[in-house]
Amino acid sequence: MTFQNLYEFVQKQLESHQEICLENDFLAVNIKDLFDNAFYILWNDRKITVAPYFYQDYQVCITASQRTLELLFSERQYLFSAYLNKELKVQGTFEDVMKFQKILSYITKDNSMAVQETLISDLITKQDMLIEAVHLMLVNSLTDLPEKTILSSGKKISSNS
Repeated sequence: MTFQNLYEFVQKQLESHQEICLENDFLAVNIKDLFDNAFYILWNDRKITVAPYFYQDYQVCITASQRTLELLFSERQYLFSAYLNKELKVQGTFEDVMKFQKILSYITKDNSMAVQETLISDLITKQDMLIEAVHLMLVNSLTDLPEKTILSSGKKISSNS
């Protein structure tokens, strides 16, 4: 799929979903590939517009390979899992990015629960691995310490006592 095809695909998808409802009246999102091809998605006064150029006053900017962008706008990718896997770059506040994810979920019908369960499971696994690594570092650092003596109330106490 060329970038132009991607733009037309996204435009068609968004125009066919007039039921999209955001809590605010304005959101501008730029979509860029690695070669600076760009289009923007503008949510303004409960209407979505997609245009083939870079919008200067954006709230969110997504930059990724064309393949990742294709997956992002289909039902096979989730914005935050792609971000965590360093497959795309996201600029914008968390709140605005979540609004964009809401737009994506309308057009991709992404089976959010299954995708989010996978994402949460991956995060828990990474967290468990991190906790285990910190635990091993602490244990190793304590066992590698040279013998020290501690002065307490004028008495010498050995760390082996």
